[in-house]
Amino acid sequence: MAERRTPAEAFGPDPHSLHDATGEQLDWIARWLTHCRALGVPIHGVTHHEYIEVDPTTRGFTAPTRLALNSAVAAAVNTTVRAVDANVQIWGGEIGPHNGGSPPCDHSSMRWAVFGDAFWYADALASKARSGYAGFCRQDYIGADYGLVDCATGTPLPDFYVALLWTHVMGPTVLQVHLTNPTTGKALGDGGVVRAAAHCLAPRESHDGPNGGVGIMLINLSNRSTTAHFDAALGDLKRVYVLEANDDVASSLTAVGGLLGTGATLNGAPLRAAANGTVLRPVPRPVSGSSAELPAHSIGFYVLPKAYLPDCPWST
Repeated sequence: MAERRTPAEAFGPDPHSLHDATGEQLDWIARWLTHCRALGVPIHGVTHHEYIEVDPTTRGFTAPTRLALNSAVAAAVNTTVRAVDANVQIWGGEIGPHNGGSPPCDHSSMRWAVFGDAFWYADALASKARSGYAGFCRQDYIGADYGLVDCATGTPLPDFYVALLWTHVMGPTVLQVHLTNPTTGKALGDGGVVRAAAHCLAPRESHDGPNGGVGIMLINLSNRSTTAHFDAALGDLKRVYVLEANDDVASSLTAVGGLLGTGATLNGAPLRAAANGTVLRPVPRPVSGSSAELPAHSIGFYVLPKAYLPDCPWST
C-alpha cells in the first residue's frame, strides 16, 4: 500500500518592510496568497516584516501618532489577507522598532535597548492581537541594539519584562476595551496618551471564581500620572503589576537612567536577573477596589479575577 503523505504547510511571503499602512508590500502579500491558493499550496501563516521607525529619543518614544502605526499596519494587513483567505493565520514575521542595522556589541549603540522602547513593544503586542495575529516574531531576542536581552552581558532589557508580564497576565482571547474620560464621559480614541488592551486572563494568573477573569494592560505615555477607573461590573481589582523606568544610573548599561536607561522597576522594586541568570516570577502588588493609579511613563497590568464575561470561561 502506498504511503500517503500530507504536504507541509508554508509561511510567507515576509516582504521587507512595512513602515506604515500603505505600500506595495500589501499588494505583494495579496498576490502571493492568491497564487498559492490557485496552485493548491497549503499556507499555515501569512507573514511580513515591520518597522515603524520609532525615534530613539524621550519625545519619540512617547509619541502617540507614531505608536498609532502599530494598529494601522495591523489593520491593513488583516484587511489585505482576509480579502483573499478568511481562515489563514497572520504572523508578524519580523517586527522591531527600527531596522537600524547591526551595531557592535559593545554598548556604543543602545538606541532601542532602553525603557522608552517598552512603550512601542507593549503597544505593538496589543495592536497585533487586536487585529487577529496568531504570532509575533520579535526582531530580535538578542543582538543589535533592539533585542530583548543585551548581547554583551545577557542582561534582560526592559522589553524582556514587557514580554514576561504580557504572557503572565494577558491570555490569547482578546476583548473589546473602551476608554472614556471620567469627567466628560467622552470616548478616548486609540491615538491618545493612555492606551489600553483587555484579554481574558492568562492561565498563569490564579483565578478567583467560576470564570477565568480579565487582564487589562494600560500604557501611560504622559509625563503625568492618572487614575484608572474600571467598570464595576468587572469586579474588584486584586493584583497590579506596574512597570516603570529605573532612574538609578547604576542600574543602566547606558550611563543614564529614566526612559533612556536600560533599568526597570516592577511596583517600585528594581528588576534584575539572579546571579545564575534566572529571572524570577513577577510579584504583583495586592490591591482592592475598582480604581488604581497609573504613574507617568508607565505600563500597568491589572488583574480582575472575578470579572464575569462569557468569552472568558473558567478552565483548569
